[in-house]
Amino acid sequence: EGTYEVTLNLIEPEKIKAGERVFDVSVNNQTLINNMDLTADYGFCQATSKSFIVTTKNSEGLTISSIAKKGKPVISGISVEKK
Repeated sequence: EGTYEVTLNLIEPEKIKAGERVFDVSVNNQTLINNMDLTADYGFCQATSKSFIVTTKNSEGLTISSIAKKGKPVISGISVEKK
């Protein structure tokens, strides 16, 4: 239980067109990123990170999920820091 900063490191590793890889990311069934399209938003091989504050309770822990809308989701790294 507690409050955590969850940071997702993201990069599009393939030369694909915008719209070919679109996905959502959720933590504990709460959608934090909706319709992520790394090519459209950042381009090929341009790294970015997204950070979120997440609070857990009732010993639920942290479950991070990526949900494909088109193509396969890609997350390059995840860090979790207790606050």
